[in-house]
Amino acid sequence: MMALGKKSLANKTFDVFNIVLMFFIAFICAMPIMHVIFASFSNPNRLIAHTGILLRPLGLETRGYEIIFNNPTLFRGYMNTFFYVFTGVSLSTVLTLI
Repeated sequence: MMALGKKSLANKTFDVFNIVLMFFIAFICAMPIMHVIFASFSNPNRLIAHTGILLRPLGLETRGYEIIFNNPTLFRGYMNTFFYVFTGVSLSTVLTLI
């Protein structure tokens, strides 16, 4: 049996391979999310002309967010969502306890 703290070459190689593989998978999963976030802050004209994956915002524009947050129906939608969640969870809890 191997002593604690001492790893064979095969174990070290396996650990390095796993770490590299996990970073690669994390990068592949994070790229679409980063692309959407960068695109949301990019200049629309430069974004349309751009091809490929965004690694940074193309210019810094918040006009889209200003339009969205000035829309009065956004708040109403969030209030509806909170109401449905609160009502649904409360009703489900009461019915489960019965």
